[in-house]
Amino acid sequence: MASNLDRIGNDRKLQTHWLNRIMALLIDSVLLGIIVGIIAAIVTLPALFDVPMILLGAPLMFGILSIFYFVFMESAYGATIGKRIMGLKVVTLDGRNPNVEKAFIRNVSKIHWALLLIDLLIGLGTKGDPNQKFSDRIAGTTVVSERIVFQIPESKSATGHEAKFCPRCGLQLSREASYCTRCGTKQ
Repeated sequence: MASNLDRIGNDRKLQTHWLNRIMALLIDSVLLGIIVGIIAAIVTLPALFDVPMILLGAPLMFGILSIFYFVFMESAYGATIGKRIMGLKVVTLDGRNPNVEKAFIRNVSKIHWALLLIDLLIGLGTKGDPNQKFSDRIAGTTVVSERIVFQIPESKSATGHEAKFCPRCGLQLSREASYCTRCGTKQ
């Protein structure tokens, strides 16, 4: 059985989804990096020559601030600044904004980039919704596109027709489908 990693290599809609998610993460990381840099400069100003404190304190501060930022923004507004810019929104599987607990579960891996990479690879390396990283599956959340910002051209189906995907959850549907079989969205 093909994994989601295999699917992402052939599915333009899935590639577009992950490209937009990565861009949103980069935008959020730059914003958080600026904030952490300012805080680190203020905190370490008295100990300007204590280089180990600067080198150890900033990454830890970045990880902790990241979790607070992502949990607050996603539970309160359904999206971070980066996700809003990229037209993405975090929702529970029934379409609501995640509560604080679900937002924490899906974002705890962002405390360190290596954990986030493992979370992503497990999600894409196993069967299940290819729009979810592993922690999304545990939390019962997913990221949906409200609008497409960057788009990779659509692939053709085996019959040569444009492939049809649900605009809410990204599931590939038959051309005749009136409703998505995963999320129920009218097509």
